[in-house]
Amino acid sequence: MRRSRWFILGVGVGAFGAKRVAMLATPVLRRPLEQSAERALRRMRADVRVAVREGVAAYRGDQRQGRILEGEVREFHGFK
Repeated sequence: MRRSRWFILGVGVGAFGAKRVAMLATPVLRRPLEQSAERALRRMRADVRVAVREGVAAYRGDQRQGRILEGEVREFHGFK
């Protein structure tokens, strides 16, 4: 049976909102979701703003207003 792939995407915000795009997708295959989420957040620098893959924005913040919660974790399914 083929295992579906989940990606932990961490987004942060700085003083001037989302300025930079960084890829921060971590596939979670066997580890518990919460543990992997904590590891992804620990690896994140404060400057990392957005997690994208193949040019697909994977956050729901309004980039114009810089309304992105710091340390927010989202789960996305279906990236290949």
